[in-house]
Amino acid sequence: LKRIGFAEKYVTVGGANVYAVFPELKGKVLLSVLLLHGAAFSSETWQRIGTLQFLLKQNYFPIAVDLPGLGKSSKTPITDRNGFLSSLIKTLGIEKPVVISPSMSGRYSIPHFILHPNELSGYVPIAPVMDSTFSDQDFKKSNVSTLIIYGENDVGTLEKNKVLSAIPNSRVVMIPKAGHPCYLDDTPLFHKTLLDFLRSLK
Repeated sequence: LKRIGFAEKYVTVGGANVYAVFPELKGKVLLSVLLLHGAAFSSETWQRIGTLQFLLKQNYFPIAVDLPGLGKSSKTPITDRNGFLSSLIKTLGIEKPVVISPSMSGRYSIPHFILHPNELSGYVPIAPVMDSTFSDQDFKKSNVSTLIIYGENDVGTLEKNKVLSAIPNSRVVMIPKAGHPCYLDDTPLFHKTLLDFLRSLK
């Protein structure tokens, strides 16, 4: 198997320098997968647990970014979170990615999911921070295929999952014995669950 390296670059979005890591790859891929992260983590987490390598091996095009103020990205505060991911996706030159969004990154992904659904091929919220400006009705209107993942021991997710489950084309998967960053507690099951979802997308 030919080893493909990962490249890194900075892109400017909303006045912030955003760090991104992605495969050095030419050729046909099935779908782009944009990996966000929680407050205590960064793009490096996805490299460390092998998610980028796993997705690439399955012929997907994974891109992990450091959100503004975290990791290797600049500390610039983002005033317009509602349009941030839309600008980021355009600037990265990817089309209709699947967005994976744990915890704090929900502040960016939920506005994007509600306001720009046609820019997504799928959505994977993992105990995301919820944006109170959107109602249950907003989630009910969505047509984006959604995989809701949470850890069994993450008690704070049950209320969130009630709201997220209003998304018509959604399903919920619980990772047994896992905590808030459930993808760290059982990475193989997380990867398998994610791959099944990606394969189900048209």
